[in-house]
Amino acid sequence: MRTALLPLATLPFLLTACLGGGGGDASPAATPTTSSTSTSTSTTPSTTPVSIQFALKAGTHSVSCGTAISSLGTSAVNADLKDARFYVHDVKLITAQGHAVPVKLTQDSQWQYLNTALLDFENATGTCAAAGTAATNNLVQGTIDSGSYVGLSFQVGVPYTSTNSSNATVGMNHLPYATAPAPLNIQAMAWSWQVGRKFMKVELNPVGGVARPNTTPPTTATTFNIHLGSTNCTGGDSLTGLGVSCSNPNRLPVKFAAFNPSSQQVVLDIQQLLASSNLSQDNGSSVGCMSGTTDPECPAIFDKLDLNLATSPAGQAKGDGSNVPAFRVESK
Repeated sequence: MRTALLPLATLPFLLTACLGGGGGDASPAATPTTSSTSTSTSTTPSTTPVSIQFALKAGTHSVSCGTAISSLGTSAVNADLKDARFYVHDVKLITAQGHAVPVKLTQDSQWQYLNTALLDFENATGTCAAAGTAATNNLVQGTIDSGSYVGLSFQVGVPYTSTNSSNATVGMNHLPYATAPAPLNIQAMAWSWQVGRKFMKVELNPVGGVARPNTTPPTTATTFNIHLGSTNCTGGDSLTGLGVSCSNPNRLPVKFAAFNPSSQQVVLDIQQLLASSNLSQDNGSSVGCMSGTTDPECPAIFDKLDLNLATSPAGQAKGDGSNVPAFRVESK
């Protein structure tokens, strides 16, 4: 895992630039301008580093490759982790007045690109070996205007487009993974049949497998999959990733009115995510839920993400992200 930056103040936390050395960036004040009628001073807002930590848990227990997870879903089955990764973008801290201020992500050539970051909790060992990577990441890091903040918001997913350092619009979600910059270049996170990315990928191997009674003949699968991504996508340029239209975007807003990055972390709780799902049986379509609007396993998953599956507006959040059962804030 990447190392977190130095702790910040407690809630409500004050982010201030470190002047004269240290961890922050402070832009010098502009030269004052004077006229015969008025004098004005213009300054560039100072910035300070911020680090937001994420964790993968099942209830109160941390989840990792090679450690059995107990009592998941309606069948209370034990399972092994096979994969757990998800993208986030548009990360913002929120002031007491409700103003959401963007975090400018550090461009690190591995986990963060423009306004998008990848959280990766698998380490390519044991049951995670098939499509995993040895490196892991549980941090989103960047800078923000110095100030006082009380909350956090972000979106799970990869945006259609973003703006690069030249202020040009560039494709993101639908860029070909083979030519895309990291972290959009991971084949295991590419969703070729939907021409985009798997925004969230959680895969589990339940003990006893996943019975599929509706196949002919009935079969048993090894893995229960949760793949969140945009569906019903058409059009676009296959080289730039621009111009694609997806009727079900399935990007997930998450919002916490109270969050302090110095003492708290964001948890994806797979026990909550699967609370209404039966990992031991799959009744049709893909094994588990791959965001299909008619997949019988998807309604329970989408409910825990507070997303509309097929009802209008399909692929859109039910609320503002403040009530997503699968995500919570807790002390580090």
